[in-house]
This record gives sequence, C-alpha cells and structure tokens, in this order.
Amino acid sequence: MPIPASGAINFSDIRTVFGGGAPDGLSEYYKGGGLVTDNATTSGVPTSGAISFSDFRSSSGSSNRNIAFKMRYDPPSSFSGTGLTSSDSVTGTPYSYSGTASSSNPYYYQPVFRAGTGYLTSLSFYVTQNESNAYTEPFVQFYGGTDSSSVSDLVFQWRAYNNPHTGGGYSYVLQFNGDGSINTSYTNGFSTNSQIIFHVTELTYSNVNSNHRWYRFVARAPATIGKQGNMIDLSSLTAVPQPT
Repeated sequence: MPIPASGAINFSDIRTVFGGGAPDGLSEYYKGGGLVTDNATTSGVPTSGAISFSDFRSSSGSSNRNIAFKMRYDPPSSFSGTGLTSSDSVTGTPYSYSGTASSSNPYYYQPVFRAGTGYLTSLSFYVTQNESNAYTEPFVQFYGGTDSSSVSDLVFQWRAYNNPHTGGGYSYVLQFNGDGSINTSYTNGFSTNSQIIFHVTELTYSNVNSNHRWYRFVARAPATIGKQGNMIDLSSLTAVPQPT
C-alpha cells in the first residue's frame, strides 16, 4: 500500500514500501537511487539535496500485477471471460468466469489500475459487436477515480446495436499523462465483417477528468446471442507495473 497522504510518517513506513533496512538515512531514498523508482506517485521525492518525510506522502513502489479483462459471447446463449464481479476486491486478481445470456445482463469488471509514469501510459483496446446479438446499453463502460477505492466516475460509455447482417466495432488508443490523467483518446479505426458499414457500436458518453489517476473497464453481457465474438479483450494485461 502507498504511504498515507496525511498523518505521521516514520522510517518503518518507508522501508515497508521501498525496502532497505536499519540503520538507514533518508539520503538512501532519493528517487532513482535504487530503492525509490521514478513513477507517478514519487514525483515529490527529490533525486538529491534536501529530503524530508513529507516528500513521501502518497508515494509507492511498483510490482507487476494482473489487470487482465475480457468478455466473449458464443451462441446460443453463453458468455465468458476474465475479470471480477462487483462483490470482489477492486484490486483483486481476475479469474475466469462464464454464464448464460439472460435478461439480467450481468456486469463484469476489470481490476482497477493506476496510470502514469512507471505504470500504464498507453492503452489500446477495441469495442465490438457481432451480428444478431442483443441491443445492449450500456455495453462497455470505462470508469476513473482519484484513488483505488473510489473508481466510480463514468469516463466513457458505449452501446451496441442489434443487426442481423453486420458486425463490427471501433479500436481506440488512450494516452496517459505522467501523473496518470488522460492525455488523449482517439479512434484508431473501424472494422467490419461486411462491405456495408453499419453503426453497430457507439460511444455515447465522454467526460475526461484531469484529477483521475485510477481506472477500470466494465462490460455487460448481452441478453441474447446470435454470433460469437469478443466485446472487449484486454487479456494480455497479466503483468503490468502497478503500485505496491
């Protein structure tokens, strides 16, 4: 866990987060000196000169964490993927899930992740809908927040249309600033399995907040399934540097 943002800080807090051992001095904890990495949470820690306990507020080290996420559907009524349910810890390890398409349209969640220097600085993804699947709104959502326990602000939302003849979707790229806020987001291209381009997915909400640092995707299973496909696939994110 990061060093608290307020209250007293002592050497044991710093050792727990960054390593090292007694007897030690603060000069051993300059950023970039071997113990304290340069990341989005350590921007206040100096690389030389004067250094104090208060410089370490909210700072953290990093280690690889599994933040994979995926939702897939297959006819006649099966959906599956990798993620978390709403009752799981938001920073938990994702696991395989499966279910039967129904009017309940269950949601599944990506573990929250920290963006910015030393963590995730660019994210490519796509949102797609295949032929003859149910109209779903919301279909895929992207949430942001100021800390890992409150990632509840809606940033982007997509809906998917039912079409018996055409499937397709859009691919996107998100770029993050050094502090973890979103820098740019843009559509990278449109893909379709037909020569007739039909609007099968649509970005219906966009509200980027410069205070956001933590994020997660959410996907909603379709009520009925006509043809197989992945609505979103972030299954490669199994070892991403994240705050300790």
